[in-house]
Amino acid sequence: MPEESTQASEETKSVGTDAESKLQAEIQNAIKLRKRAQDAETELERIKADAEKVKEAELKEQGRLAELLEKREAELAVKSERAAAYDKYEAERRAQLLALLPEDQHELVDEMSLAKLEKYVVKQNGDKPQLPPNDVTKPRKGAPEKRYSECKTPAEKKQWLLDHQKR
Repeated sequence: MPEESTQASEETKSVGTDAESKLQAEIQNAIKLRKRAQDAETELERIKADAEKVKEAELKEQGRLAELLEKREAELAVKSERAAAYDKYEAERRAQLLALLPEDQHELVDEMSLAKLEKYVVKQNGDKPQLPPNDVTKPRKGAPEKRYSECKTPAEKKQWLLDHQKR
């Protein structure tokens, strides 16, 4: 009987190590495949950029500047939309921050960048985080019935210490 249990435990250990080794092999394979994919994406981006440069050079040589101009205008339109969206965000955020400051400080911070303005507002309003209005934390229990000095027996002192360690 002891020999059977020894064999069973050895088989269990070998199955466990086989599973672990297979898992490690799969992890290493996944890492290798991810690196290959990242390298391929980087190479693809480089090739696309090179192809774009070659195409632009050909268009310039062939005198088809109108196509190139249309392409550049489309790119500019997309970037202009992004810039307008960011400008709108920045104006809204600046208005929110200025609302937190008194009117007399608006002139002082008018020319600050958005990042500096945010830091200034945090310093002015204090570094303490605001508690949410619906604070659901439990209040502390009332004052203890006895003080430690009032405990007379060692058992009472021990119980008092245990009760107050939980807090």
